[in-house]
Amino acid sequence: MIKRVETAAVIAAALIATAGLFDLLKLQFFSQATDSAMMVDLLVQAARGQGLFSTAFNAVYSIFPVLGVDADTYCRSDFATLYRDVSGLRWHAYLMTFPLAALTWVPGLGALNVVVGAIAVNFIGSLLVVWLRLRRASVPIIVAATFVVLLFVFKPWANAAMGQFYFDRLFLLPGLVLVLIVHDRLAGRNIAFAWIVALTILCALISERPAAPGRPIFQAQAMSPARSAAQTRCASVSTPSFALI
Repeated sequence: MIKRVETAAVIAAALIATAGLFDLLKLQFFSQATDSAMMVDLLVQAARGQGLFSTAFNAVYSIFPVLGVDADTYCRSDFATLYRDVSGLRWHAYLMTFPLAALTWVPGLGALNVVVGAIAVNFIGSLLVVWLRLRRASVPIIVAATFVVLLFVFKPWANAAMGQFYFDRLFLLPGLVLVLIVHDRLAGRNIAFAWIVALTILCALISERPAAPGRPIFQAQAMSPARSAAQTRCASVSTPSFALI
C-alpha cells in the first residue's frame, strides 16, 4: 500500500513538473534563436508534405558567409538563398520529424506544442525513470530523492532543459531506458528483446549523434566476462543495433 501511494505521488509530481516545464519552455521559445525556430519549422514543413526543409535553417546558413566580411563586401552582397532546395538531411538525420509532425494533425496540437511537450516529457521522464530505478534497487527514499534533486539542479542538465530546442534532447528518455533494459537483459532478467529493437529504432529516428556516447556503453557490456549464451547473443545483436543510431 505504501509503495502504491509512493508511486502515485511520484507520478503525480512528475506530471505537474512536466506541465510546468511545458509552460516555461513555450514562453521561452519566443526569446530563443535559430535552432529552436528550425525544430518547430521542420515539423510545420513536414506536416505540409514539404519534407525535411526548414526555411529558418536554410536562411541562416545562407547568411553565414557574409557575417564575417567587411562592411563594403556586406553592403554589396546579393544575400542569395544558398540552400533553398537543400534537405536538412545534409546536416543531420532528424527522421523523428515525421512522426512528430503527424501529431500536429490532432486538433489543438500545433508544432510548438508538440516540440515543447516532447522535450518536457523527455527531461522529466528521465528523472522519473531514475527514481523508479533507484527505488527498485531498494535505495532509501531520502537518498533517491536527493540524487534526483541533484540531477535536476545539475548545471548541464538544467541548461539543457532550458536551452535551445534540439532533436537530440529527445534522446534522453528512450536512450536511458534502452541502456537500462539492455543491462537488465544481459544480467539475466526477463526483458523481451522486442523492447530493445523498438527502442533502438526509436533512438535511431531522433538523430545520428547519440551513437557517440551510447556505442561504447554497449560495447563495454558486450565485452564483460561471465555471461550466458543468451546474454552473449543479446550483446552481439544489441551492440551493432545501437551503433546504427
